[in-house]
Amino acid sequence: MSSVLDKQVKIKTDKWSGYNPLKKNFVTLVQVESDNKGGDFPELRRTIRNFKGWLIGIHHQVKHLQPYIYEYYYRFNRNYIKVGIFENLLLRMVIYLPVTYKRLIY
Repeated sequence: MSSVLDKQVKIKTDKWSGYNPLKKNFVTLVQVESDNKGGDFPELRRTIRNFKGWLIGIHHQVKHLQPYIYEYYYRFNRNYIKVGIFENLLLRMVIYLPVTYKRLIY
């Protein structure tokens, strides 16, 4: 699983200033006016709320955030995968190289 997005990916956000650093890396970034406190992006709000609730409710404390993000990403996308979880796990074990502990914690 790669943590790097393609530079040509289409990103649409509201005009929150926290997204401004993305402009230098993603030329396709589109920012739209939103007076609705994020209400114009219901899927994004739901995903963030679910992630925060899952992280706090299950794990309580996190030292290395990225592996948890990967796990949530897998669980979130698994909803759209039609293959069973066991078959998917076997497929990933065959296709991808093994991951070392050192790589997991960074």
